[in-house]
Amino acid sequence: MKNRCINAILVALAIVVSASIQASAADFYVSGAPESDSVTFASDAKLEFIEGTTNAIVGVVSFDPANTTSPASGRIRVDAASLKTGIELRDEHMRERHLHTAQFPHIEFVLKSVSGLPAQLSPATETNLSISGDFSVHGKTLPITAPASVELLPPSDTLNQAILVTATFEIKLDDYGIPRPKMLLLKLAETIKIRVRFIASTSNPKVTL
Repeated sequence: MKNRCINAILVALAIVVSASIQASAADFYVSGAPESDSVTFASDAKLEFIEGTTNAIVGVVSFDPANTTSPASGRIRVDAASLKTGIELRDEHMRERHLHTAQFPHIEFVLKSVSGLPAQLSPATETNLSISGDFSVHGKTLPITAPASVELLPPSDTLNQAILVTATFEIKLDDYGIPRPKMLLLKLAETIKIRVRFIASTSNPKVTL
């Protein structure tokens, strides 16, 4: 009987500890600050290099820097129509003929898992990792795994707890049903390189996704 009571107490303690670990994960918000948040899409074709950039990125990442073994999740969303390449007519064609932003207004990544992190992040130290999740563009969603980095930033007057995140990966236009008109076959690469950089903070205003 005594052993049963001890076992019950140990189980209860394990549940409490597990719940406290889960509860310690914080929500870090991405608000699209022009000075820190950006998404870049690069096409390096035979006849032309095209780069599109936007700061219209919002999202939330649930993550515990003090216990990275706890599950991480998140959602990052980009306003597809906000991409700028430096030429207004080209931007218009990109929105209307390729991305069809009126029908598919958002580009989105849903984080499912991370790997390669130490058990705890050290402040002001860039740490490499691997992220996996679902990438959606042009109405099509496919799983991706990409290299990334995260840095726990020191608190400041404007930011409480914050992380700096970067990630790079590639997508093929055909995989997502994004058309390349014949006149652009030599000017628009089949594979697009994407780079994401943002600061997510627990003190940023909450965003709606």
